Amino acid sequence: MVNRGHGEGTIYWHEGRQRWAVLVAGGYDERGKRVRKYAYGRTKTEARMKLRELLREAEDGDWLDHGLGTAGESTRKTNRYLAEGHIIPFLGARRLRELTVSEVDKWLAGRAKVVSTSTLRKIHSTLNRR
Repeated sequence: MVNRGHGEGTIYWHEGRQRWAVLVAGGYDERGKRVRKYAYGRTKTEARMKLRELLREAEDGDWLDHGLGTAGESTRKTNRYLAEGHIIPFLGARRLRELTVSEVDKWLAGRAKVVSTSTLRKIHSTLNRR
């Protein structure tokens, strides 16, 4: 196995599959069991690329539940409401890193016409948390 820092995943040779294996350990599921994702590549370079993809997916996971650290339940509830009611329906299921500044600016300008200034600030803050 290749030694990596905490949270950086692992690449190792899997004898049974005769391929390079990638393992990324995430958080825990609702039963308290560790969530692990695997991928395989024929070459070590291919495995590294898959490792990067898995790490991005894990990073882009449900940040409303896991990305708020020690935030209280009320903050989590508010952010989920803003995301589900204002962000996701208008920006879709696109990854945040795929959005451009001009797209977000246009979207926020459109939202400013239908929500209060306070709500708009909260929506922007929720989007920026990621």
